[in-house]
Amino acid sequence: MRRYLPWMLLAVSVALNAFFIGGYFYHRHFGGMHGPPQTDALHPRMLQRLELTPAQREALTRLRQETRERYRQGRAMDKGIAMALLDELSKPQRDTTVVDNLTRQLNDRRLGYMRPTVEELGGFLGGLTPVQRQRVREVAEERGPMFLIAPERTERRRPD
Repeated sequence: MRRYLPWMLLAVSVALNAFFIGGYFYHRHFGGMHGPPQTDALHPRMLQRLELTPAQREALTRLRQETRERYRQGRAMDKGIAMALLDELSKPQRDTTVVDNLTRQLNDRRLGYMRPTVEELGGFLGGLTPVQRQRVREVAEERGPMFLIAPERTERRRPD
């Protein structure tokens, strides 16, 4: 038994190290079990990169809050239609006209609360300088076109 003790301790040590390293990389790249948390504000480096004035930052914060509230209310109102759609899709013999109508209703409602957001975002972008608009375009290429109004994910970027 004493002869195998160092080998058993080595195996336990390697296993523990492997689990620790695996957990570290899982958390870093996949954000843990529930994903990375969302924050209400843009990352400070992002704001610095866009070079927004204090008034522009305030306008952007207000736009993000209004958008979030509008979408939250819209999702709450859409729940009934979405559940009716789910019920219809769950039937063995679903009626495609009912599915099409419910899908159309959801689409129309979502477009309804997206239109004001697009208008407000256009007004915000129109107030930026040409250099700031170019920076917004560059960031949008990296992070997606809705990065200004979408919740910010607080995650570390993967090394390229």
